[in-house]
Amino acid sequence: MLEERLRRLEQAQAMPQSVARQASSSVALVVGEYIWTDRTGRKPLHYAGLDDSGNPLRDSDGQEIVSFDSEGPMVIREFTGTAFLLSSGEMLTSDFILKPWDADPLFNEALRERMPSVRLLRAYFPGSTSAADLKIEHIDESARTVLCSIKGGRPSAPGLQLGNGSVKTGEALISIGYPGGIGLIAARAPDEVRRELSKFPTTATDEIAEFFAQRGLIQPVVAQTQVTTSTNGQIYYDMPNTFGNTGGPLLNGEGKVVAFSEAVNATFPGLNLALPLKSAARRN
Repeated sequence: MLEERLRRLEQAQAMPQSVARQASSSVALVVGEYIWTDRTGRKPLHYAGLDDSGNPLRDSDGQEIVSFDSEGPMVIREFTGTAFLLSSGEMLTSDFILKPWDADPLFNEALRERMPSVRLLRAYFPGSTSAADLKIEHIDESARTVLCSIKGGRPSAPGLQLGNGSVKTGEALISIGYPGGIGLIAARAPDEVRRELSKFPTTATDEIAEFFAQRGLIQPVVAQTQVTTSTNGQIYYDMPNTFGNTGGPLLNGEGKVVAFSEAVNATFPGLNLALPLKSAARRN
C-alpha cells in the first residue's frame, strides 16, 4: 500500500514535465478580430475621431463616439484565447470565438443597425513562425465547443487525445493555455526583444503575435492544478488565471484532454470554471 502511494506521488510530481513535453506543441494561441457593420454588411462603423493621444473621442458619459458616416478610423476589436489540435487535424476550442463582443459596450441588441462580424481568426502554434487561419466547421451549443479546420493543412504537432471527461474532486490536472494573451508573452520575452518591440510600428495584436512567432516565443503556460469540485456538468479547478486561457485543455495524468477552460471567476480569481468534453469532441 505504501509503495503504491509513493508511486502515485512520484507520478503526480512528474506529471507537469511529461505532459507538457508531449502536449504543448498542440496548444495554440488564438488571435481574432471583429468589426461592426450596418445590416447590409457593406458599411463599417468608424470612430468620430481621435484625441491627441490617439485614443477614440468619447462623449460626456465616457462612451466612444462612433457612426457609419464618420471619417475616423474603422472600429476594430481584438480578442485572444486558446485552442488545441486534435489527432484528427481539427482544432477544438470554447464557444468564446462565436460572440467575442458580448462584453463590448457597443453591443446592444436593441440597436439593430449594428452587426458584429469576425473578420480574422488565426492560431499560432509553438515552433511555427507564422499563423494558421481557422475556419469554423461545427458548433455544439450544448457542449459550448467549436470545431475548426485549419486552412492550408495541419501543423506538424501530433494533436491531443481525448479522455472520457470524467474527473474526481482532488484529481491532479494539467492546464495548458495562454492566460494573459499576448501581454504575458511580451512580459516573458527577453529584454532585447522587448526593446525591439517598443519600436514596432503597430500595436495590432495579430501583427505582434507574428512578431513573437518569428522569434520562437509563442509558448503556452503549463500549470498543475487540481479539481476543487465537479458538479452539475461543471468542473471547478484551483489556479491563478486570466483572460486568454479560455478554450485551453485540461489534461489528466494519462495526457488526455478531459475538459477545457471556460471562464474566470472575477470575484474569486483562483477558482476557475471548466467544462467536460461532450459530443462535439467525439468527432475526433
